[in-house]
Amino acid sequence: MTRRTLVGVAALAAASALAACGQARPVEDSRPRACPDWVDGIEAALQQRCATCHAGATPAGGWDATTYLNAVSISPERFLAVLDASNETHGKLFTSRADDVAARDELRRWAADCSRRRELSRIHPNGIVDPFSADFHGAEVRRQAFDLTSCAGCHGSDFSGGTAMVSCRDCHADGPTACTGCHGQPPKTGAHLAHAAGALTGGRGLSCSECHTVPMVYTDAGHLLDDKGAAKTRATITFGAFAATTPKPAERSGAPAYDAETQSCANIYCHGAAFSDARAANTRPTWSGGAASSDCGSCHGNPPANHDAARVDCAVCHPRSSTGKSERHVDGLVSIGDETGTCTSCHPNPGGAHRSHTTAPRGLSRALVCQDCHIVPATVGAPGHLDAAPAEVFPTGWTPGLAASDGASPLYDGTRCTNVYCHGSGTKLGADQASGILRTPAWSDVGGPAAVCGGCHGVPPTTAPHTASMSLGACSTCHPSIDARGTLISPAAGGTHLDGVVDVR
Repeated sequence: MTRRTLVGVAALAAASALAACGQARPVEDSRPRACPDWVDGIEAALQQRCATCHAGATPAGGWDATTYLNAVSISPERFLAVLDASNETHGKLFTSRADDVAARDELRRWAADCSRRRELSRIHPNGIVDPFSADFHGAEVRRQAFDLTSCAGCHGSDFSGGTAMVSCRDCHADGPTACTGCHGQPPKTGAHLAHAAGALTGGRGLSCSECHTVPMVYTDAGHLLDDKGAAKTRATITFGAFAATTPKPAERSGAPAYDAETQSCANIYCHGAAFSDARAANTRPTWSGGAASSDCGSCHGNPPANHDAARVDCAVCHPRSSTGKSERHVDGLVSIGDETGTCTSCHPNPGGAHRSHTTAPRGLSRALVCQDCHIVPATVGAPGHLDAAPAEVFPTGWTPGLAASDGASPLYDGTRCTNVYCHGSGTKLGADQASGILRTPAWSDVGGPAAVCGGCHGVPPTTAPHTASMSLGACSTCHPSIDARGTLISPAAGGTHLDGVVDVR
């Protein structure tokens, strides 16, 4: 970059008082060296004394001393504090030799008295490219209500140099009229980066239009100027469809809104206000609230209030969205299991003796269904479905099924079943006192003694009209569920064994 290039003029110094560039200009300082310049001394001083630590991809303290724009990225006050002789870390760097003291004095004047001038200009004030200066070109453009006509008069209609031969595009590659001319894409302020990068939505970045009306050109009405033609002091928030997402209309208390005074959002889906979850920690985040505004538990409880408080294994039911890095998270839908809408969507491989009951591999009974032991909810969110752990077996309100046949009163204590018809209880089976009957099987007993002939009733039973001398083959004489060889005819093959009724020929 040449001496003539004003790095930040780039964007846009637009003083209305400026006439054509060819007209003579007064030099703002009759003594050119009254103020040190970045290009004539300051850059070299910092390179020599600071670049050892403050350079490269990870400069110390996050400050890079090798380029002008990075050098002025900290405030003048902070810059001057480092130069002070009492500074424990840097003070001695500028006091050990005479030339160091001279360099320190020059740096002090540059920061304190010369608005950290990049180079002498006959048109612009010293602080034209210092973002902390009142003369910064961005501030001047705002004062001129974002009218870039004067800027274009000298720097060209496309701002690539013009008669001034100084290109605004050296710093603003897309030109000062693009989004990046005034702010980043996205801006670095507040939570812009977090929203645009998808940190808050689990991987899916939000577009500008989700919170703002995006102009076709920068001069569109309402973009930079208010209805009186004055430069706006803050961006207008106009929420899009995403923030207004409403999974359950009854749970939304109002339309999405933004409070400019407190810089907080309200009633937005993205932060859980559409869920009415009492356990949610922060459904009205502030724009500068930091990473905690999107912590798990801030938008909905961890777990939500309609889930059992002890359940924090979200991935059991929400495998596609519970990692916090999936595009299925915060997408307007509640992703449940494999999304087939069936019980196995969340319970594909239930533990214990589930498979023995639901597939009936030994043919002792028909394959059981969920309703035989549980209340099956009409919807996933039905009361009582997600708000208890472990699963409730034979709960209050359950419609009695096979386990309650013949007067049995089934119970489950979380480990074992008792008083269940299927395992030898009820009026008739309960009267059988044969040895070997296992009426309190453990749920973990998969394929063990609880599922063998003789485990639910004696072989033969001790109740009349059975006699101790009866063989297994004799069962078919009275019971059609056994063939002449004593082999059980399974329900799948047309048998009626263990169906709740004692069949006698």
